Amino acid sequence: MASPTRFPRHGSAGIAVAAILLCACVAAAQPAAAPGAKAPPPAPRIASPGDVIATRQLLFHLSAATFGEMKAVADGSEDVKPLAFGARGLVRWSRSIPAMFPPGSLGPNSRAKPEIWSNRADFEAKAAAYQAAATALFDVARAGDKPGFLAQWEATSKTCTACHDLYRSDPPRPATRG
Repeated sequence: MASPTRFPRHGSAGIAVAAILLCACVAAAQPAAAPGAKAPPPAPRIASPGDVIATRQLLFHLSAATFGEMKAVADGSEDVKPLAFGARGLVRWSRSIPAMFPPGSLGPNSRAKPEIWSNRADFEAKAAAYQAAATALFDVARAGDKPGFLAQWEATSKTCTACHDLYRSDPPRPATRG
């Protein structure tokens, strides 16, 4: 189990690796200029629905990993103050969730349900509830309140579940061999 003093570096390293990989992918997609030639300014690139889906899936995965590791660390340590770093990341992520579901970003690789767009006000309310819960989690972590952190971790988990229950489909089941 990770020690609480190592978690923030571990969490930020995972995010840093993801950011570096994302930048490398974007750089690799840009055409190279001939040696000595002045490259024209790059044309604006609009993310495809597949790019949006892949990005939000990556960010949800990192969020879930951070959230789960925070609980494991809190269960094994008396000091929850170092967990404020991860909680702050969850707050920042929660602010961007609605923007990660623009119209037209439903595709075959997405687990998002169409109700995200047909019931947008409720979806955004659930994202706001997650943001409020993550903010409270950050506050109790920063205060070093372990019982408060554990209780707020559960409350934050419920806001995730409330949204997933309505707006995320189950993953496809693997085909069975008969």
